[in-house]
Amino acid sequence: VSSPAWDADGRHIIAQRRTVDGEAMLWQYRVTDGVGLALTDAEAHPHAGEPWSDGEHLWFSSRVEPYRDDGDPVAGLWQVWRMALDERSTRLVLSGTGSAARPTISPDGTLMAFISRDRDQTVLELMELASGRRRVLSTGLSLDAMEGLARRGVYPAMDWTDDGRAIVLWTGGKLWQL
Repeated sequence: VSSPAWDADGRHIIAQRRTVDGEAMLWQYRVTDGVGLALTDAEAHPHAGEPWSDGEHLWFSSRVEPYRDDGDPVAGLWQVWRMALDERSTRLVLSGTGSAARPTISPDGTLMAFISRDRDQTVLELMELASGRRRVLSTGLSLDAMEGLARRGVYPAMDWTDDGRAIVLWTGGKLWQL
């Protein structure tokens, strides 16, 4: 089990659980007794991970295909999905050139920070959720793990400050606030 994230209700932890053949699924575990429930399946999302939850929705990244040595992040290997937790329905939020991974939603729910790729550089982008408009916040981050199995996630976890004015993330061996 890796990439744990608290659900907004404080009663559950959502984490990535890897199968023996390398596929990964997201599971929701009750804090009281550790009983788990599979949220994603390996057929629809062969490598689901990096969960973030606001209590109503689960946001996560997923590889478009099972692991292969020739995966190309610039061509759109990773996507961001949103699941309605009450009915377990999923919807594609972001895909395409440069990929998209490690979704992190702002405290007011209007912005999504995520990692993408521009040729050989890892990029931090913001997307306005209402309009879908994207903008680059920072370039030249430490290299992500999009080509590989991303056993511990595509990129280290990041989070917004409580006031939603900045993002704290790791790059270059340090924590930064942007």
